[in-house]
Amino acid sequence: MNASKTQPGTLHEAMAAFASQMTGWHGICDGSLTARIVGEFSAGKTRLVNELLGDMVPQALKPISSREVQTRLPLEVTYGAQAALHLVERECDTDQATVVKALAHFPQRGEILAADYAPQRFRLRLSLPMQQLVLPEGDGYMEGNAPKRLFLIDMPGWNSSEDTLAEQPAELMLAGDNNLALVYVVSAMRLESSVNRQRLHDFLEALNDAYFLGQSQLLMVMTHCPEEDQQRLRALAACLVSDIWTKLGLDPDELELTVLCVEFDSMDALQLQAFRARFWQCLLAPLGQVADPGHPWQSRM
Repeated sequence: MNASKTQPGTLHEAMAAFASQMTGWHGICDGSLTARIVGEFSAGKTRLVNELLGDMVPQALKPISSREVQTRLPLEVTYGAQAALHLVERECDTDQATVVKALAHFPQRGEILAADYAPQRFRLRLSLPMQQLVLPEGDGYMEGNAPKRLFLIDMPGWNSSEDTLAEQPAELMLAGDNNLALVYVVSAMRLESSVNRQRLHDFLEALNDAYFLGQSQLLMVMTHCPEEDQQRLRALAACLVSDIWTKLGLDPDELELTVLCVEFDSMDALQLQAFRARFWQCLLAPLGQVADPGHPWQSRM
């Protein structure tokens, strides 16, 4: 009688443990491959991150951004068996991160300032069970072909008042030792502003000097872009990038440019799903792998 009562619970626990083992990438460690998301404050970087992650992020851990509550710290999104947010100390991408503490909610600016966490030394790390954030055959730099974590890093936006990190020269902000791509977010309404023109110029110059897995990759995401204007604005953005690249005296064949136009407020579920798939496909293209590396069961079997 007692055995029959405990059996369902035992079975449930066994199945839960099996599911955890089979759906996670065990033995995975940090890679050195990164893709930084940069852009002007209020261009839509945080909205882009949230739309890409969708329901994978618990409400309390969702990245937030406004002039009052932005954190000033870079946010690195990477793989984890469970959704979790940590404050980590990590001065450069090749350093092993030291976990400072777990966070129960996405911190506001005042919390970061009060604790004096310098953005040059500390980051927020949002870990999620997303297969797109796994490099199943390694990152192409570190020895061996064991699975590695990919880091999508949302940087503080410039023109956001007191964020010294965002106002640094572009070559310091790009800063990854091993870059997969630079994701440049710009509002369609601000595409041709003098500030964005100058910043785009600086980033393209830095991008040419930075080290990439393949050739230089620029993934431009234009937000607040109505569907009827997307074709025209996509061509305008491409011309703008091409003009700056040429004036820098650089070879057009050495830059891989992709321009994605979005208006999140008017997209339905299918359109959003298509955008997510397109984004990951473009971002992961230099790796020669599909956006979904497959269920980890495949390698377990």
